[in-house]
Amino acid sequence: MNTIIKFDQAVDRIVGELLTRGGHPTSIGDGSNLMQAGLTSQDGVELACDLEARLGITVPSDFNPLVHESGKRMRTLGELKAWARAQQQQTTAKKGA
Repeated sequence: MNTIIKFDQAVDRIVGELLTRGGHPTSIGDGSNLMQAGLTSQDGVELACDLEARLGITVPSDFNPLVHESGKRMRTLGELKAWARAQQQQTTAKKGA
């Protein structure tokens, strides 16, 4: 299994755990809006902490995993995965430098 799939599955697992705790369906698609799926702003804080701790990536203190960078809409699961993969690549590059 390649690294991207494992990484995406880890993000799915983290989001699924937060959704389960909130009593929401745990299986959502990459196009699903994370807040419409049931995550709250408190879940967003926990999500950021979990991404950093469990995936070994750096999450900036001003990053909101539930809100798109434009600030005009909510983030989808697929966008969160893409962001996390990019952070992982940056973290790996810094370690190799």
